[in-house]
Amino acid sequence: MGWTSGTDTAHQVELTFPSLDAAIRHAERLGIAYEVHLPPGEAEARRRAQTAERQRHAHAARLRRFSDRTLDRLGLGQHRDAYRDALASPADSDREGAAPMEVARDTSLPLDVRRSILMNMAFNEYLQDQATSEGMPEHHRQSRLDQVETALRALEGARDQQQVA
Repeated sequence: MGWTSGTDTAHQVELTFPSLDAAIRHAERLGIAYEVHLPPGEAEARRRAQTAERQRHAHAARLRRFSDRTLDRLGLGQHRDAYRDALASPADSDREGAAPMEVARDTSLPLDVRRSILMNMAFNEYLQDQATSEGMPEHHRQSRLDQVETALRALEGARDQQQVA
């Protein structure tokens, strides 16, 4: 009849999945031991992608901790959600060389864009200060973190005054 018999039929079963992740989830859900063998180029690309993803998550976590501590220190904790949204959006690169207070007062930019620019400035200044304190010689320069914090307070103060009026 063309049939073969044996005690282990698992080797006769062939399953296909739309992706590697789907296959892994299936095996884990059923408690099946599995081993993944990827082609050499694909394995390296996957490793790089996983490393980049871990770095993005670590950076986002550092940014959130920095943001929360900074907002609490400045008395702006009530604006936490607005700043998280602002940090998630890319800052306007045309304003990189601008003074922090110029950004805060630039009414041609929407409020969330100004928040994003100032919080990115604050985080960059914080990182520069960290590098300087760790003795990295290329970072010996005057910190602008206090200017950025003043601009953030001014931005929220102006916004609060507009809401009252």
